[in-house]
Amino acid sequence: MPAVSPDITHASIDATSMRHAGRELLSLALMDARNHTLHLLSHFEQAIAQGQLTVPKRAELELPQWLAGHIGWLAEYWIGRNPQRALGPACPADGVRLASIEPMADRWFNPAMAPHALRWQLDLPPFEAIRAYLLETLETTLELLDKSAETDAGLYFHRVALFHEDLRCEQLVILAQSVGLPLKLALPVGIQGRDPLLVPAGRWMLGSRPGGFAFDVEQEAHEVPVPEFEIDAQPVNWGQFVEFVDDGGYDRSE
Repeated sequence: MPAVSPDITHASIDATSMRHAGRELLSLALMDARNHTLHLLSHFEQAIAQGQLTVPKRAELELPQWLAGHIGWLAEYWIGRNPQRALGPACPADGVRLASIEPMADRWFNPAMAPHALRWQLDLPPFEAIRAYLLETLETTLELLDKSAETDAGLYFHRVALFHEDLRCEQLVILAQSVGLPLKLALPVGIQGRDPLLVPAGRWMLGSRPGGFAFDVEQEAHEVPVPEFEIDAQPVNWGQFVEFVDDGGYDRSE
């Protein structure tokens, strides 16, 4: 794997500047994201092995095995198997692909071949095989990253892979909450309560500035008017949020 500068920290990989991250920062972020994926996956693996968890077939849910495998598949499909990856967003979606390191990868994890309604019927590989696939695809991703041009086009699909993995990890967390699976995640330490903050009306630059990475459904930076509003001075916990909803929060009927 590529060497990573000791000056790069977890704080820097969580910054909005990741849209413009270069090879070194992307390398650390991709490794950090994969570690997070494997950590989340381990909770599902343990619960399923102990017979404590079954994911019901519902439109809003996904199988954890499929989500994790799809993370590795997308990175491999657009980077490791894509001879035209250097074209970045100009790369044709239907271009030639090399063979996967896993012969069944497309059948299992390509959404076009495995639509949501059929995923519960697939003979998905065991968790051990999915972990191995995630590690092998990450190694290839990092090796090719080290050889990529330090340009927006050259790094485009590595940024895609990073943001996609973050998205799928969010889905794993939501899935755990939906099926009642406790997750061992580091939580913010308690802080002293503070009064809400009043934010005056103004104009806000919304969206991603030109250059770097953005999903194709995102708008480029543009100004929007923002009316005066009040906001809590610190994040609320889950109990406070539930209490807020039970008290009629988000009621727009008036």
